[in-house]
Amino acid sequence: MHAIGTFEIAHDFFRTTNGPVRPADDPDQPRYDARANETAKPPKHVIPAVSALLASLVLPLSLMFGATTANATEPQGQVAGWPQNQGMAVTQKSESKAPATVVITESTPVVTASSGYHIKLSITNHTGESLPAGKLQVSTNQHYNFASRTDLQDWAEGDTAIPTTNKLGEADVPAIGPDSKVEASVDTPADNPTLASILSWGPKPVLVTYLAGQDGADHEPISAIRTFMTRSGDGIPTADTPPMDITIAMPLTTSTWNVDPDTVTKYLTSGDDESKSTDTAHDTSANGANGKPNAQGTAPGATSASKTGQNPGGTTHETDQTDLERLALTPTAAQSANGTNGDGQSDAAKTTLKPTDRLPKSVEQLIAKHTKLQVVIDPAYAMRLKIPPQSSGIMQPGAFDITSYSALGDDAAYRSAGITPGLWNEAGAQDQWRNALGEAKQGAAAYAWQGDTKWTVAALAAARSQGYGTVIAQGTVDEGNTDTTQTAKYLIPTPSGDVTLLAAQSVLTELAQGHSTAKSAEGETSDAGRLARFMAQTAFYQMERPYTARNILVCLGTSAGTASGAQDADALMHAVEQAPWLRQSDLKTLNASQTAEHLTDERAQRLLPSSGALSSQNRGRLQRDLTRLSASRNDIARFENSILSKPTENGPKGATGAKTDGHGMGHPRSSNTANDSGDAQSLARQDARDTAKRSKNGASWIHEILMLHDAIGLNALSINSNVSDPPSGDVGAGATGALLGDRMTSSAVSVASQLVGGVSITPSEPITIVSESATMPVTIRNNHPYPVQVKVSSITDSMEIVTSRLQTVTIPAKSETQTTFTIRASTSGSTDAHLNLLDRNRSAFGSPQTTHITCAMRLSDKSGLAFIGVSLLFGVLGLWRQFHIKKDPDQ
Repeated sequence: MHAIGTFEIAHDFFRTTNGPVRPADDPDQPRYDARANETAKPPKHVIPAVSALLASLVLPLSLMFGATTANATEPQGQVAGWPQNQGMAVTQKSESKAPATVVITESTPVVTASSGYHIKLSITNHTGESLPAGKLQVSTNQHYNFASRTDLQDWAEGDTAIPTTNKLGEADVPAIGPDSKVEASVDTPADNPTLASILSWGPKPVLVTYLAGQDGADHEPISAIRTFMTRSGDGIPTADTPPMDITIAMPLTTSTWNVDPDTVTKYLTSGDDESKSTDTAHDTSANGANGKPNAQGTAPGATSASKTGQNPGGTTHETDQTDLERLALTPTAAQSANGTNGDGQSDAAKTTLKPTDRLPKSVEQLIAKHTKLQVVIDPAYAMRLKIPPQSSGIMQPGAFDITSYSALGDDAAYRSAGITPGLWNEAGAQDQWRNALGEAKQGAAAYAWQGDTKWTVAALAAARSQGYGTVIAQGTVDEGNTDTTQTAKYLIPTPSGDVTLLAAQSVLTELAQGHSTAKSAEGETSDAGRLARFMAQTAFYQMERPYTARNILVCLGTSAGTASGAQDADALMHAVEQAPWLRQSDLKTLNASQTAEHLTDERAQRLLPSSGALSSQNRGRLQRDLTRLSASRNDIARFENSILSKPTENGPKGATGAKTDGHGMGHPRSSNTANDSGDAQSLARQDARDTAKRSKNGASWIHEILMLHDAIGLNALSINSNVSDPPSGDVGAGATGALLGDRMTSSAVSVASQLVGGVSITPSEPITIVSESATMPVTIRNNHPYPVQVKVSSITDSMEIVTSRLQTVTIPAKSETQTTFTIRASTSGSTDAHLNLLDRNRSAFGSPQTTHITCAMRLSDKSGLAFIGVSLLFGVLGLWRQFHIKKDPDQ
């Protein structure tokens, strides 16, 4: 047993000097060329011979003392110390929580011959006691070359023993108070012996250790983390090999959608669909039809709302953007008190959320600076931007979550909520993109972007049925093979047709989206730590097959389109641009260069999961939002069908017209039938001009409200639905922190509530009656620009004091109408009359009102007369008896 342990020590000596020994049959190992390992290696037959010799020499000693261990590392759960003159020792992952944590805040992602190495760290004391002054030490192994992807991951998680004996530098750490934090940095110049003696390019292990005591000697480390340093081939005399192509795609959408309640209220009370706010209307004299500059600087003649048409799959699409939708539903941005963009505002209390028609400043700079960044934009978002950015493609409108839609498997619920395929299909996306550019014939490559769940065959079929021929998967899509890394491109058959699937590299995508590769990878808890791992990983992938042409797809997260996320994306793009082993490519080249593997149905079923893995929490939230959206949309439809006055001219009646809005409901988009005979009180209100130019067709008014509701609902069901707005750190004042799905659903419900609540009963004063019958006046208010016809119901709590039950009343536009109920009382007392508004189908709506009734009966009524009559009768009888009674002699 001790002999075996001794042999392992000898074997590890050669492993750490010349890199790990690669089994001949391990397909996951890299295939090195001369440049991958510059350290002289002994012949293969020398290693076992020397190992056997060492074992024979050490075996007697080990048997004598019985103290030789079978492993060169200390027991799991302990952090090894080391003599100061021997450099860093091998450390193991600690399972117990350290009293302090070390987080990387800055590091040099690519080390060149002249760059040196810089690392900055934040040290936090989690204990209730002060930590004494200590020392921060950073070391590496200049000769070590990672042998496999597993080797890289094991080092990141602390599951492998790699001696880091070459010191890069150290820094003093002051005493840290309870629950306090300090920062320290180590700067290693380019001429440092450790850096200068690195003779092989690629990722190197880096160990950062925080020790107590200023000298760091004879003390157990308080905390240690593992990270990576990637040395480029600059200054190293090795043969150059072709760089590996990498395509970095960024979804450009937003979670900052907001509905302006003032704009909605103004529209619901005025119906002025021609109103344009001066601060949002763009000068179209030299721009496109939507106010967007086109290539020639002149308007191409496109309209602001495209016509309904057919996509290749035969599904209608609806891309009309009404004025109400344009003005009420807008992205918001942090703006300072003087109205300027709030990017980088240090005083968060002075920033508020305001509508914006531009990208965050940091996002604009990111796209302008890195021209190779592949921007895939949400066309609905692009239509809200004054100048849409340069883009490599478009995604589904509203960033609709197709994968969650398929995973839920309830198309009827989506349609009931107003979310039909016509809102998010590819043809509609192209129309919205043309409107955003102001170019009537401009097209773009369309990619269906993955949502919160995985792509399945059913999800791919749903995307294909709506015209999307190419989809992007953000995670691993493979059959468990261990070939060298490359972008997986599959041609997958679905019931709706073949779909091309581009699968991003999973590890790099996870890191690029701000996720660590494992919970135990403590060095990846910060952006700087993840970037160091990202660069190390790409270098290793290039070393796997340095002469093989490959193009790796990496997908950024939606947070890259925010002010804070753009900074991280900028750092990543800058590091990639500085890496000589990488060459940036684009989606078009990627799609053309990669040969798609045509799968059979059987292989497609094996390749893709059978379900989208929709979590129970997300399923519940999705069902809840759909139920609320369906109820609010039904309220709007009910208002038109059963509350809005019927048309006064012959023609299609209300919602029974054959012309629909393409949303799956029977609401007319337009009709010549007018249901507004005029507003007699407009002169008195001094708004006759607005009334005159207002459409006489209430159906068109309702149509715009429905379009706004459905656009809000589409954003509630987007791939950003679980993102809080504004993202952390973007703004201060005005931040709600609510999830986009919850906010948008509540906004849609609010629109329907304002519409229905615009017809209300005016609260009345208590009523006192002094007779058997009386009347109770009730006033109904209509705040809308079109007349309504409703029923008013009254029910009392008493059997002795009752009212008439129903009254039908028509209320003109923006007016009040009074109706009366008859009160009948058979005795004195009091009760409450409960008043409710009913639609023409006698279903209650709006807020009920209560009127208190008090009855004080007087003698002048019939019962009083009866009492008087009886009294007179008894009086007459008393007088008659007085005169006819027989008297005694003494009377």
